[in-house]
Amino acid sequence: MTPSKASGSRERLLELLRVRSFVRKRVVLASGRESDFFIDCKQTVLTAEGHALVGALMLDALAPLSPGAVAGVELGGCPLASAVALTSFQRGAPLDAIYVRKD
Repeated sequence: MTPSKASGSRERLLELLRVRSFVRKRVVLASGRESDFFIDCKQTVLTAEGHALVGALMLDALAPLSPGAVAGVELGGCPLASAVALTSFQRGAPLDAIYVRKD
C-alpha cells in the first residue's frame, strides 16, 4: 500500500472506530477498575470495511518482520489474524492465521 493510501486508510479506520466502537459511559473493566469510556474494536473490525482496512494496515505494519504466519488470541485477536491472512493471500504472499486459545 502506498504511504498516501495507507494514511487515508488509517484515517478511515480511526473514523470507523470513533463512530462504531467508542462509547462514553461508565464501565467496570475486566481489571475491576472503572472507566468513563469503552472502546469495543469488534464493532468496527467485524464490519466488511473494517476487516479490509485492518487487514491491509496490519499486514503493512508486519512486513518488515517477514512473519511466516499471523496469530490472534481468542476472542478479539482472531478477526485481526483472519483479516491479515486474507489480505496477504489477496496480495500474493499468503500468511496462515493461527488462533491461540487460553487453554
